[in-house]
Amino acid sequence: MTQHLGDLLSNKAFQEPPEIKQIKEFVKAELNIEPRVSVTQNLLIVQVPSAAAAGVLRTKLPTLQALLATKQRIVIRIG
Repeated sequence: MTQHLGDLLSNKAFQEPPEIKQIKEFVKAELNIEPRVSVTQNLLIVQVPSAAAAGVLRTKLPTLQALLATKQRIVIRIG
């Protein structure tokens, strides 16, 4: 009997990468907001709800980059 892809994936316990967790904790501590974070091969994309939050977060990018210890580029988006 063949299994459907949905059946196979429903049994899998997915965990978010540690970078995402660290970014969310950092932004929550600094700005008291919950960002949306996505990861691509070369980018960490942090989406915040306002331009003000993005501006403050941009000033803290060197600290965040050092905390993550990654070569991936961090991009901040408003949305």
